[in-house]
Formats: sequence, C-alpha cells, structure tokens
Amino acid sequence: METEPSDQDYTVGWICVLQTELAAARKILDKEYRKRFGLGHDQNIYIPGKIGHCNVVIAALPMGWTGNNPAVMVATRMMIKFPNIKFGLLVGIGGGLPHGGNDIRLGDVVVSKPDGEFGGVVEYDMGRYTNGGFVHTGALNAPPEKLLSVLQFMAPHGACFGEYHSEYPGEDLDQLHDESERLIKRESGNRKNGPHVFYGTIASGNSVIKDVSKRKELINDYGVLCCEMEAAGLMNNPFPCIIIRGISDYADSYKGDKWQNYAATTAARYAKNFLSEVPEDYVTC
Repeated sequence: METEPSDQDYTVGWICVLQTELAAARKILDKEYRKRFGLGHDQNIYIPGKIGHCNVVIAALPMGWTGNNPAVMVATRMMIKFPNIKFGLLVGIGGGLPHGGNDIRLGDVVVSKPDGEFGGVVEYDMGRYTNGGFVHTGALNAPPEKLLSVLQFMAPHGACFGEYHSEYPGEDLDQLHDESERLIKRESGNRKNGPHVFYGTIASGNSVIKDVSKRKELINDYGVLCCEMEAAGLMNNPFPCIIIRGISDYADSYKGDKWQNYAATTAARYAKNFLSEVPEDYVTC
C-alpha cells in the first residue's frame, strides 16, 4: 500500500472559491488522499492529492466567503501548513471581456500573463479619487519567472487546448450583449470542438460585475480579458501563483450559473495540463 506523502512533500498549492470549482479540482486529481483540517487556528480543509509527478494540496474558501482578504487568509495558512510549496494556482471561474482580436467565448480559459504595465493582474478599484476623476495606484507582483517559462509550452493564445466534453452547454446559450442589451451577432466560435485559451491581464476587485458599461470601462482603461475577485490579494502576497479562470459569463446583467460547471471544469483541465509541463525536479522536495 502506497504511503501518503507528508506535509513536507507537497510543493503545489491549489486554491478555489466556489463549491463547483472545488468539485472540478477534485475530479482531475490522479490520486486523492485523506482530507483534513489544519491544526490550531488553521481552519482550512485540505485535500491532498497527486497530479502526474506533482504532489498537490487543494483548499477552498469557506462557503459564502469571496474576495481578496479571504483568499489571502487561506493561502497564508496553506503556506504555513505545507512549508515546501513552490508555487500556487488560483483556479476557478470569471467574467470574460472579449475585445479586439480576443474572441473569448463562454467556457474558454484566461490565464494571467504580464502585459505592458501590468504583471498579469490589475487591482482596478485600488486608487484615489481626485478632481480629475479616479486615479489608479499600486502595482501587483507578476507570476514567478519559472511559471512564465512553463507557459511557453502550453497551447498558444487563442488556440484550442482541450477536447469537447459532455458538460458543454451549447453555442446557442453563449450570448454576448451590448450596452443597450442587444444581442451581438457573432460568427460561430466552434467551441463544440473544445475550449480556447487566452493570455493577458486579469482585472481583480472587491465587487461582482454585472454591468456592460463597467465591462467596457475595464477594457478601455486596462485592456483586460477577464474580471474576478480574488487574484489581487494573492498577487500582492508571498504566494507565487498563476491565475487560471474559466469564463462563465460576460460580466453583464445576463450573468447566471448555467455555465459555471463547464467553465470550472475547463479551468481545472488547463491547470492539470499546466502541471504536466512543469519539470519534475522543480516540484520534488
């Protein structure tokens, strides 16, 4: 019988927020070990497991908790409990912001990558209000150089990275609307053949966005491809990580949950592909 690795043997930390994200993460584990609480004041529940040659530990935010501060709390506890974690993954769902040549569709995946003045994530609501309007301040850390090197071995920007699977809701349910709430006519995205991946800046803030005008503002101001609520906290703390978000909505009033399971699954599958490309000696204690 195989011996379960010790806490010192885990080198990859995986954080998710929602129950559907946690379920998707557990499904792609090659092996899952005994789940357990942390010790003392550490109230995280950890799910240790294995993906390929990587010993991975998964933790989710408590149900009903979202945002940067809870994400930092969970990550900090994880780093103490598992002292040899080399890097982390924040894997889950987010809102897609298609624009320009970035034909992002529901179920696609957006991955944080340095782009211009931003290191992969912009905390769009961090700044100050002046007579001239809101002025964004502060800069967040970029993903570690070694993780960016691994991204070179992944599917390229805009390419299909996975095969179709049965949870795909269907292209007829993938609808993008403009500021007048009119349906935007688009050519077929051919996502029935599998999800595509895009690399760029992710907008992170403390509020859920369900407003096309705000979506447009984020695109114009920062050129972002995705919006969510936890990445900024992790990128501003000693939890070196990549952000992987499956697109479950377009950050508008039509935001719902019918794409969440599929988007969480595509994000988890991309994360598993990513771990398969990480050199074994980097994740071995």
